[in-house]
Amino acid sequence: MRIIFISDYLEGFCMFFSGCAIFFRDRSLWKYALLPMLLMTAAYVSAIGLVVYLSALLAAKLEAWIAALPRWISWIAGFAAGSTVVIAFLLALVVAVFTMSAAYEIFGGPFFDRLILRYEKKYRKTDLAEPDWKQTLCFLRESVCYSVTTFLWMIFWMLTGLVLPLAGPVMLFLFMSYRLGVACVMPTGFLCGMRLKEQRTLLSRHRMRLLGFGSAAYLVQLIPLAPVLLLPGLILGGAELLHGLAEER
Repeated sequence: MRIIFISDYLEGFCMFFSGCAIFFRDRSLWKYALLPMLLMTAAYVSAIGLVVYLSALLAAKLEAWIAALPRWISWIAGFAAGSTVVIAFLLALVVAVFTMSAAYEIFGGPFFDRLILRYEKKYRKTDLAEPDWKQTLCFLRESVCYSVTTFLWMIFWMLTGLVLPLAGPVMLFLFMSYRLGVACVMPTGFLCGMRLKEQRTLLSRHRMRLLGFGSAAYLVQLIPLAPVLLLPGLILGGAELLHGLAEER
């Protein structure tokens, strides 16, 4: 039984590499990731440019204020102004790096749906119809509720880690791996007409496989900038996993 569990876990983990292989091997799929990446880049360049512009205005006022002080300290006016702009720029870069994954998911949402539809048609010979606005709103509501629940439980397990330094992080890893695994499968399930309850019923019969796949998703999220390159592979890996489980029913 233990060998079966390990085998299922590793099989699920490898689904991530299977999805990445499909995406990076098939150039016709790249456009679905390139467009949101360009939009995100334009948004971040604009935001960082605005931060630099506002910090330059602040630096000019700071320089004028320090220059009016006694001579023994006014000499640092130029240094303080320059440092203000540099620090603001570096902070903007740090914020950009750590928010880029979430921003990429936001910008990529509509394009990733088309990525899945293209994958379904080319690799599964399934010509899925795009969901209408009622289905889209229903899927959005279920996704938001799921994400909020995940966030609240994540906070709980993080706080538990402060009380139980050993058990807490392990439970956080297992919980987030499982929830992220479901989250990566959800887009394909929705486009295939499966409600979240139906998907979770199917996935609950293969917990170790889903946990393995979710572990890969969780580890990718921990690496700065990695999701920007590998998120499409995770989405396609989720599609591969869902179809594999559905075929076993």
